[in-house]
Order: sequence, then structure tokens, then C-alpha cells
Amino acid sequence: FFLLPTRAWELLVGCMLAVFPWQIPARRGRDEAVAVAGLLAILLPVFLYDSTTPFPGLAAMPPVLGTAAVIFATASSRDLLVGRALSLRPVVFVGLISYSLYLWHWPVIVFVRTYFGEVKGPQVGLAFACSLLLAVLSWRFVETPFRQHTFLTNRRRVFGAACLTSAATVAVSLLFIVSGGLPARFPNYSPLLVQDTLYPGQRFRTSLHEFSVEKLPVLGVKGDSENHEQPLDFLVWGDSHAMMLCEVMDQVARQEGVTGRVAASEGQVPGPDIISRYNNAAYTAKLMEWMRANRLRNLVLVNRWSNRTNGLNATEAAYLPQADSFLSDGAQESQTYEDSAAVLQRSLQKLSQFCEQHGITLWIIRQVPEINERSPAKDQLLYAVGRRALPLPDQGTSIEEHRLRQERIHRILASVRSPAVKVLDPAPYLLGKDGYVTVVSEGRSCYFDEDHLTSRGAGLLVPLLREMFAEMKAQQSRGEQMSGVTP
Repeated sequence: FFLLPTRAWELLVGCMLAVFPWQIPARRGRDEAVAVAGLLAILLPVFLYDSTTPFPGLAAMPPVLGTAAVIFATASSRDLLVGRALSLRPVVFVGLISYSLYLWHWPVIVFVRTYFGEVKGPQVGLAFACSLLLAVLSWRFVETPFRQHTFLTNRRRVFGAACLTSAATVAVSLLFIVSGGLPARFPNYSPLLVQDTLYPGQRFRTSLHEFSVEKLPVLGVKGDSENHEQPLDFLVWGDSHAMMLCEVMDQVARQEGVTGRVAASEGQVPGPDIISRYNNAAYTAKLMEWMRANRLRNLVLVNRWSNRTNGLNATEAAYLPQADSFLSDGAQESQTYEDSAAVLQRSLQKLSQFCEQHGITLWIIRQVPEINERSPAKDQLLYAVGRRALPLPDQGTSIEEHRLRQERIHRILASVRSPAVKVLDPAPYLLGKDGYVTVVSEGRSCYFDEDHLTSRGAGLLVPLLREMFAEMKAQQSRGEQMSGVTP
């Protein structure tokens, strides 16, 4: 959007018009048609484009070429209907302030969105009115004096004003940086509320381009992880849901005295033979070979399982394009989510056999419940600082809704029968006494969006994770005792 190579062609269209040899004879009918077509190409995208329209790109061609067509036609024939319409004084005035309007409209929209949480209906009118007013004022008191040389009439004054403006900008910026954004502006400000609005688990993301155990982030006790000959207590494998739990996993694993690493990336489905746009087959093969060769003790799978077996939930479907994320393998090219579920089932069964064969305990963490809020953490922050009228509901979806959404994956997990498999369910730890998901706890949102937990929400799972890591610690102790026995 901001790079010159992708936008240069738009500027070059105007340059071509400027240097075009105007030798084409005027023809009123032709020029009228070209001008009307150009005006329609400018106006229709205003009503047809929305937030899902990729821009720039091909979508930028109609308004750009339409503008070129209007300029071309009205330059060839001076007395066209479109030309007369664009010569009306109100339209000419909009042209005069157009650059100021272009500069002001976006910061105004950002501030309106920050204050109200959204920009639609009355907020659109407010943003338009403020942008128009600021554009008129800056055109009148900034642009016009500079153009007419009635302000800063010599180089010394220009240089002095530039230095003063730069110094003031630096001073204000430093004030915000040093103070952490002047948090005293908001009576109920809390850094934790701001932290909740950040995408969870960023520092635990793993690149899937090339496998290297040294590049896998460490969880728990750090000292043992440097010895690559010593078996790890556990490996966490999954998608962004694994990333969101890693912060609290790191803390609990450290308390329990166990060491692990994490291989997690958005959209990745843990398991052999899985083909998807988010999985790298070569990476998966090397990861599993490393598990076998290094005598891994525990493998922990965390995933948004229902996305692979059911697709988007109702909240996402309202604002995201429905993109099928079917899973495939060498035996089946999936066409439906039923096919995708069958692929996942075969993969998990094969993985459980692999773990049983190599003495690895396979922990499968079921999916956390989803809620019907698009951006709860942001909404909770806006409410706390007085920028949102209504608070978040304390309760989310019911346990019945959660079970219905997870029914297919629960059947799959029930079919993965092996002494090596242990299935953990986080849902009971996120439910209130009334059977509804806890959305707000101690004034903080438990959810970042409709399916990812914040650090507050992940903290509710500490008892579940402590139980898992305590068993891993017991495994570790038994292994040390066995290694100390001499025949």
C-alpha cells in the first residue's frame, strides 16, 4: 500500500496525460461518453468496494483510469456536461481543499475509531464533518499563505520555523515515549489491559522454512536445554493456540523443574502426512525424526481443532471471507470438512502409534471454547478508559454450544486409543458456575478475539498445566533413578 513500486503506475498515468500531444480532434459525442464513463468509474467504487476489497491492485484501476478519462475528455471538448458539472463552485472548492482533505481524513478516522470503537452511521458523518472543517482551515491558513508568499517570506524565516517545528515535534514525542503514552490521561488505565490487546505468544512463533532444534524457543528450565544430548521433557507442537499458551506454560514448567521447546506457527496442524497451506511436509518429517533420535519424553499438541473439521465459526463468518481450510494427505484430497476430519483422524492415529513405539507420552489439549465477540480485549480496554459505553458481557457461549461445535473433533480424539495418549480438556477451567464461558475476570478480558486467550485467560489454565508438568517431572525423576541403577 505504501511502497512506490506498487503505486508508481498511478502517478505515471497522470504524467502521460500531462505530456500527451493533444492532436486528437474534438468529437462531442465521443468525448461526452468517455467523460461519463470515467465519472462512473470514479463513483461506483465508492459504493461497491468494502473492507474486503484488495487495494491497491486491480481494484485501483477503475478510479485511476476513470480520472484519466475525465481529464482527457474535458481537455479535448471544453463544453461537456461532466465538465460543466465539475465547474460548479462547490465542486471547484472541494478541489481547492482536496489535498488538505486527503491529509486530514485518515487521522480523523483513526481518532473517531479510537473514541467510539467503530466508524459507521453517525461516526461516519462526524468524521466527514471534522475532516472537512480541518481541511478548510488548513487550506485557508496554511496552504494559501504559502502559495501567495504572505507567510515566511524569506529563507531565514522558513529555516527558523522548520527548526522550531522539528524541535517541538521531538519534544512532544519524547514526552510520550518517556511517560509510556501519558497513561494518567485515563483514570482506569492499566498496562495489563494494553497487554491483553497484543497478539498472544508472538515470541514463541517458529519458522517452518527450515528445521533446527536450536531455533525452537525454550520453555521451562533453561539450563538443561543447552545440552542437546539430554532428552527434553516435552515438546509443544501446534498453531497460534499453542503460541497463546506458551507464556503460562513457560512459567509453570519452570516452577515444576521441567524443560521443553515449542514448534508452533499460525495455522499449522500437528501430525504426520498432513497437507495444507500452513504445513511444511519436509519440516514435519525432520521434526518427527528429531523426536525419535533424541528420545523425546512428552509431546504436547495444541490446536484450534474445530477450524480443521468445521470451518469458521459464526462470528468470523460475518467479517471474514469463507476460505476453506481443508486438510489433505497422500490418501485423500479433501472436498468437504468431513473429508478433512478423516485426514486429521488418520494423522493423529499414526502419530499416537509413533509415540507408543518410541516411548513418548502424547498429550492432546482440546480446544478452548470460542466466544461471540470479535475483539473483546480491545473493547474491554476502551470501556476501562471511557471510550466505550457498554461493558463486555461477563459470560460468553454456553457449554452446550461449545460441545456442539467440538462434537466432531471429540469423536476423533475418542478414536485415538493408545496407552501413550492423554487428553486434557481446558473448557471446565474457563466456565463459570452457570455453565457459560468466562469472558471477563477481575476486570480483564480472558479472550484476545473470538478464540484466542489473553494472558489472563491462559492463567485460568494453570491448574490443568501444573498437573501435566507435575507428571512430566515424575517421569524425569523415575528416569534419573533408573539411570542410576547399576546391574
